[in-house]
Amino acid sequence: MASISNNGEGPSTLPEPSDKSILSDNLSNVAHRRIFIGPMPEKVIAHTEAAQGKRTKLTVESVFSLSLDKDNAHHPDKREEVSRVLKDNAFKFFLHKGGKAEDWGTEQEEGTVEELLNRWKESDWGKLWTHRHHHKKKKEHQGDDNWFGTSFEVGALLGVNVMQGNEHLKTKAVPSKPLKPTPTDIVSESVAPTGMETFVTAPSSIPPAIPQINAPVQQNNLQLRYSPENEGDLTPASSSTGLLARQANSEGHLRVDLKGKAKMVQYEDSSTNPSGTPPRPAPPEDVLSRTKTTVEPNTSLAATIANESRASSPSELQWGDVVLKDRMLVRVSYTKLENIAQFDDAINRTTRNLRYEDWGEFLVAWRKDRIEVYKDHTTPGKDWMTGHKHLAYIIPLRSSRTRLSLYSFIDLTFSISCAPTPTRLNSSKTRWIFNGDKDGTNIFIFKLKSRTRAYDWTWQLWRFMGGQIPTSIDIYNPRMSTKVTIDIPDAEGSNTASLYSTFTRENIIKLCTECLRNVPDWQYLMERQLQAGKSVQLAWRVGAHLDWIWLEEDVCGIYRNWSVLCGLAFKQSTRPPVLEARLAEHFPTHIHTKAGKHIDEPPSIEGYLHRIRPNSQSRQSIYLSTHNGNLFTLNIFQAFPPMPPGLAPAWSLYVDPETRRHAEVRRGTNQIMMATGVCDLRNIIAVRRASHPVPTHMHDQKEQAHDDDTWFGVWENSSEDRHEHDEHDEGGEAGLDKFGDRTRMRIRRSFELLLRTGNVVRFEAHSCQAALEWIQRLRDLIFYWKSRHRIDAKEEIELAQAHRPRLTPLTRVLQDDEREPPEPPADPSAPYASMSSMYNWCILEGCMPICKGGRLYLKKGLHGQYKHIQLFLVAGHLVRFHIGPQSSLYPAVRKKINLLDAYVCSGYFAAMTLPKGQYSPNAAPAPRRYQDGLETEDREEDMIFMLWYRPQPQMLNADQDPTAIAVDTKFIPQLSSKNKVLVFKTRSLLERDSWCWAINSEIEKIVRAQRKREEILRETGNLLKLE
Repeated sequence: MASISNNGEGPSTLPEPSDKSILSDNLSNVAHRRIFIGPMPEKVIAHTEAAQGKRTKLTVESVFSLSLDKDNAHHPDKREEVSRVLKDNAFKFFLHKGGKAEDWGTEQEEGTVEELLNRWKESDWGKLWTHRHHHKKKKEHQGDDNWFGTSFEVGALLGVNVMQGNEHLKTKAVPSKPLKPTPTDIVSESVAPTGMETFVTAPSSIPPAIPQINAPVQQNNLQLRYSPENEGDLTPASSSTGLLARQANSEGHLRVDLKGKAKMVQYEDSSTNPSGTPPRPAPPEDVLSRTKTTVEPNTSLAATIANESRASSPSELQWGDVVLKDRMLVRVSYTKLENIAQFDDAINRTTRNLRYEDWGEFLVAWRKDRIEVYKDHTTPGKDWMTGHKHLAYIIPLRSSRTRLSLYSFIDLTFSISCAPTPTRLNSSKTRWIFNGDKDGTNIFIFKLKSRTRAYDWTWQLWRFMGGQIPTSIDIYNPRMSTKVTIDIPDAEGSNTASLYSTFTRENIIKLCTECLRNVPDWQYLMERQLQAGKSVQLAWRVGAHLDWIWLEEDVCGIYRNWSVLCGLAFKQSTRPPVLEARLAEHFPTHIHTKAGKHIDEPPSIEGYLHRIRPNSQSRQSIYLSTHNGNLFTLNIFQAFPPMPPGLAPAWSLYVDPETRRHAEVRRGTNQIMMATGVCDLRNIIAVRRASHPVPTHMHDQKEQAHDDDTWFGVWENSSEDRHEHDEHDEGGEAGLDKFGDRTRMRIRRSFELLLRTGNVVRFEAHSCQAALEWIQRLRDLIFYWKSRHRIDAKEEIELAQAHRPRLTPLTRVLQDDEREPPEPPADPSAPYASMSSMYNWCILEGCMPICKGGRLYLKKGLHGQYKHIQLFLVAGHLVRFHIGPQSSLYPAVRKKINLLDAYVCSGYFAAMTLPKGQYSPNAAPAPRRYQDGLETEDREEDMIFMLWYRPQPQMLNADQDPTAIAVDTKFIPQLSSKNKVLVFKTRSLLERDSWCWAINSEIEKIVRAQRKREEILRETGNLLKLE
């Protein structure tokens, strides 16, 4: 029901009251649209043009556009700038006009560009630029109160949005490096609040399927089995196909030169193949049967073996060699119990007489058959005197009493229990003295910043301590209730390189997709979703928590052969994770009403307004911008408005589609970081046109029920009465003087927001048409986001009931003494829609400025009081807004939390850090029912998570985004540097888990963007030398 469709070349066309609504917008199927309402201040345009005229050198900090002001003297209608855009997007204009792709050629391109240039000259914006140039040429004074332009859609030109069409990377494999631009390939969109860039994404395409196989299958409780040994045997309950081995990115063969520990891959000389035709690949069965001794050196598998030997063979290292080394949060405890096989958060909660010993950030190093835990010396300067950190603890890995366990899948913390081991070194034997007779058990809980790094640690430790790969691996598809079983013939053998090359992320997805195509319901359950732009991705799931497999390289940029298999290390846990091939979805951009009406998300809006104070009637200039159902207020000097049509867009400088995609996202990031306040659109009951000269303080209007389609009809048919003066209002002071009755005209230019708290907020637009556009578009957004949140709450309730029964059972009315059959038990593995929205891929790919937002309770420090806040996760920062008891406009907290040096802990691990008296593990869970219908009975530790961080300077603009841009490495904190703690509390376990996953994903991006800094952190502090 996006009400207004503005093509960008002229004033906004307002809908008629009777036949225009959100459903009738012909561009409503385009996601992430933004509309700028009303004109811009003349000083903003002048400031941008002056900045363009001064900048003759393209730098990251200084470029707004390619064109200089002196080049525009001959083209006052901005044809130079427009021509560049038209040439780059001529084909899109050609198709939009109805042309066919096969008819496209040089003549069509030249004709299209010429036609569009003529249309630009005759358009409203072209005339506005020409008129403005004549005023400047005559040197007429342009006052600071003058305004320029009309409403426009960001990125639209002559009716076509040149930014849209590729909103998400729906089927493209996510790279390990951040998707956001780096200083080497971008030009910043803003060094001043008037900067702007647009929003373009890389094209989406469905990956080509491997050749289809024909195998009979059974539909009920379907299990598809793939076995490399029995590739020719087909049974009614099995199917087989060959996995595609990882292909080298070259047409030639590979030759591997082995020199000691250094492995180097070289391309073979093409002269060895005089025919010029590339050799045919080996059959899959031959590839899977190879071993390290039989593999040919001129193959990609040889390179895989080299990588495997270098990165994952701690048994081949010499005494003293470091296998892995990282900074971690470590909690050390001691118990008199022995032979602890598993130790997770549930067992930790019930273990008695567990004595806490130490807690903080440590330097953890794995050397050969032990793990060493270091910390700073308490005596200043002792690190320099001794030449190494203080060795605090030793964990022997070869001891029979040492056990590795998954402590929490939510945080991916792992624990190691072992016998207490002294840290004394026997210099004569160059070995640690292990006293295995000492009673009791030491328990270490490790938490890393990077989730993928934690996977690497646990996988390597599990394999080193004797972990065996199972003979088969099951991959579930919840949407089709189907399981694909892959047999591993040589699971206990030495051919791990072949196993790694087979179980790559891409190969497993292709295999599962091809096997599932044989299911009769594939066309209805999966194929339609894939054609709609979704993709099949792999994820490990525990309960209702998803962990997508989206990174195939480690934090150092080295390929991780075990990126899919690493979850097998947790199969012995009390709640082992399940590998699933699921449909990956981005954040939904449409809703369906109960009547079946499809409503797309209306475009976001922004623009300049005046806020009218109710007491003094004073006018305060303000800038409003909507993001994800929130209305942000900004200072007009830090508004970051978009560039209007005609000014050369800064994204024309970008050569990479990924960089274009994040240009508009970074502008939105700047707006949220600089926002002075926020208002949830759900807090607005109604938007109405002002009718009295003096605005009222309060209102008595009640919010209408929205449980049926009546509410939809009210919003769809709502409109404002129009007057002939509305169309003739020129806007500004000139329009007031021409009309005569200034008070009456100001009333018609004003509109009011009726808030849920009973307060009334009045705004005045530049003209009557702009006010009407604000009213209609705000109504569309309010209706959509209230419906969106209501649907999300219903889906969350369904997901919560799948894991625990309802607290208030449903009562049914029986007729004729008939008994209703009992409700079937819920299936936690079912494809609940809430899981797709909570763990959507927009968080991983950064499709929107806000990664995640919501209302939480926050406690600063361990001894503070919980306060209600509105929290947003934006570009590696946590942005907070205070929620007052009687206020719907939440003021911003000045300090933003930079996640550069941050850890996220949850559950019992976080609850143990609370002071005595603040947490009672034996307290009975309290049943709770919230206003949206959510019922929970979670324990207190299941609703809290903790942020352990060291304060870092917050970014000044998006060019300093820590998830994309490397920061200065001059200051490296010590292990004993001061830190701060924030404790968050959510409504339920589901919300807590989704917040932890989102923040951990953002920290993962930071760790990979700050690779150099992370390497310095790991190498800061020497280990104890072994003689």
